[in-house]
Order: sequence, then C-alpha cells, then structure tokens
Amino acid sequence: MATVKSVYFEIDQFVAEICRCLQEFSGEDNSDLFLQERESAILRAQQEKRKIQLTVPGIIGPHELPEEMQD
Repeated sequence: MATVKSVYFEIDQFVAEICRCLQEFSGEDNSDLFLQERESAILRAQQEKRKIQLTVPGIIGPHELPEEMQD
C-alpha cells in the first residue's frame, strides 16, 4: 500500500515531467519552475561534500568539526 509521502513524490515527479515537456515546446525561460529541484540537488551535493570532507583528516579545521568527532 502506498504511503501519502510516496504518492506525493510520484505526483511531484509527474508534474516536474510535464513542466520539462512544456519547457521543450515553449522555448521560454521557466527555470523558476524547477527551483525546488535545484535547491534540493544543491543541498544533497553540499551534504555529500561535507560527508566526504569529514572522512579525510585535515580538510576540515578542528573548530568546524561536530562535537562528537572532537577528542
């Protein structure tokens, strides 16, 4: 049985696909329609970069480390 969250995600993806198709045919700049997608992609990239940086000693200064990682 589908949860409300998964149904919302499917609807959101469907609407995004329709917007992409409309953009191809209209030729206008409607980049603001994809603002939510871009923001979430940027956030995921930042989180992934931070996660990688935390695994390599010395990349992040000691004052920037989370408290659980400090000795």
